[in-house]
Amino acid sequence: MRDKPMWDITFVDEGPGEEMHALRIFDVSAAHKAGRAKLRKTMPLSVYCMALKQSRACIARYTISKAGGVGKATFLVTSDTPKELVAAYLVQRKGCVLCAWNMRAHDKHVLRRLVGKEVLANVLLWDALPWFRSRYTLPKNTMASDKPGTPRAVFKVKSSGAAHTSLADALHMRDVVVRAAYCCTDGNDLSAWKHASDDELFAAAQKQIADEVDVQEWIEVPVCEWNGDLPLSVKEYM
Repeated sequence: MRDKPMWDITFVDEGPGEEMHALRIFDVSAAHKAGRAKLRKTMPLSVYCMALKQSRACIARYTISKAGGVGKATFLVTSDTPKELVAAYLVQRKGCVLCAWNMRAHDKHVLRRLVGKEVLANVLLWDALPWFRSRYTLPKNTMASDKPGTPRAVFKVKSSGAAHTSLADALHMRDVVVRAAYCCTDGNDLSAWKHASDDELFAAAQKQIADEVDVQEWIEVPVCEWNGDLPLSVKEYM
């Protein structure tokens, strides 16, 4: 937020036919007091102490089941900064779609300040929030709660941890998006996702993204193709 350093960042990495995992980049020394307390609960004490003492960023890689369960994690204390780690991650995923809840209003600007326009030009930024609002009308569209009337409640998304921690927030958003996307299919009701395969859920989300993207809405359009059918308007722009 604003001029505050980034101290907790998670990418849920998913592709067709691939094992889903989450990559979390965090900086204990840059976190505020409450943030440090949250991070402390998610890692071995030895890793926490080393990262804090040496003022170094850490990487954690989590295995994630398609049912949303967080599996084992491996931790690495690095000599790189969060900026370098995020930039390296995005460069390696050239041509992929990067999705966030409220991407247009917040995350896009944060990422620009962190890694620069050139890095972001190689990925397609997609905001799931306006897409969701255009298809579902709920009292609240927050991801911070699973109370009745929220997306997490409607699509039965189980808690993956405390809200406002990057891993939990990213997993909650991912589950809402793929389930909501599948239920957008003609003839499906709000419980249809329960009977869909993992590949069907992913394909439904991918189709919604492809249908949504238009050159009038995006400043950055990748100069390479991502794994899926792009709208004709984007292909012509490229």
